[in-house]
Amino acid sequence: MNNTNLTLYRIPTEADAWFRFRTTGLLPEDCEKYKCNPYAGGCGSSEIGLLLGLQKKYRPSVQEVYHHKCGDLVPQRQSNRAMVRGKILEPIVAKIWMLYEGEDDSWVPNIMDYMEGNRELKRELSVRNARKYNAYFVNEKYPWLFSSLDYFAEKNTPGIMDGKIHPDGFPVEVKTINTHYAKLWVDGVPPTFVAQLNQEMICTNSDYGELAVLFPDEFKFTIFPFYRDQELCDRIIHWSKKFWDKVLESREAKKKMDFYFQAGKLQEGEEQQAIIDSNEPEPDDGEAYLEYIKERFQPGFNEEIDGDLSLYDDTMVYKLCAGISGLLDEKQTGIKNRILKLLTDTGATKISFGEAGQITFNENKNKQRTLLINTKALYDIKGITQTEFDKLDFTIKR
Repeated sequence: MNNTNLTLYRIPTEADAWFRFRTTGLLPEDCEKYKCNPYAGGCGSSEIGLLLGLQKKYRPSVQEVYHHKCGDLVPQRQSNRAMVRGKILEPIVAKIWMLYEGEDDSWVPNIMDYMEGNRELKRELSVRNARKYNAYFVNEKYPWLFSSLDYFAEKNTPGIMDGKIHPDGFPVEVKTINTHYAKLWVDGVPPTFVAQLNQEMICTNSDYGELAVLFPDEFKFTIFPFYRDQELCDRIIHWSKKFWDKVLESREAKKKMDFYFQAGKLQEGEEQQAIIDSNEPEPDDGEAYLEYIKERFQPGFNEEIDGDLSLYDDTMVYKLCAGISGLLDEKQTGIKNRILKLLTDTGATKISFGEAGQITFNENKNKQRTLLINTKALYDIKGITQTEFDKLDFTIKR
């Protein structure tokens, strides 16, 4: 890779210092132990989608990440099944990427031969090669950004998109997607992962990268290639810097706040707390924030407060949205019922639209059937949805 302005922090994954690196920064003893430069923390490539508002459904919320980095909220470090699955499957997906020849199932015979072959044969079978790095990458031009790469392609590796040789290699991000999340990929790569890969390009001085994606339920493998999107990279650099400046300001406020509270100076301490609270990202419309703020709630001295007219209007808009949602649910149910009537009349379990996708009504191990509509949009569904939504007038007319 092009090492210009790059610093690698080789810290074992899951070590205490590994977590400190991505939140409150390394301690002096961390730097001594791992023989690395000091680092105050920053914004990771897996977090950038949160900062840009591209991912608001799954925890942690951007507000939680802010407090993790300020040091006044400790992130949970429990593993879950999705994390374990990704850990187990990551090297397998990376090997499939190395054996992939450009066609859908070209890797299948190759990986069978690979699993049965010796070391020399394994190397010979690889179409392309990539290296696993157990390190954080920091580009000193943007020290508040960092990336923990899955893999990095070797020098002079051709890209899958057009066969162009990349002299310095490029980042390869590995994803394993189960059925629950697969629907997010129907219309292409979710924007949060495009942003993640672009930040990896920033942190490694790359102009190209690939997402290697395995859908384990069908064991279907796909590569999504991307050239660097400079406009997106500029947004990443700009908004992450604004976010990080607020984190640094709040860290200083937290030090002063702790000092004042310990000294019994409550008013001064509360003033510093107000700085931390004001720097927190604004509430958004995501489910992650909803769960986060419900957890943060604690009953106070006020059992009841007065609401103003603006907040009352918000409650009316909320009821309006609920009504629209109900009508949309009925519309969807009606379409689903008509599809099921057609399948019942014909006895079919699948409706094919060729390259545009399919509808299936398959039976699971519990003898229950589920209707899955996996059709690809032949026109800009997201754009049409946004256009129609923008036509709605949520102004409360008294």
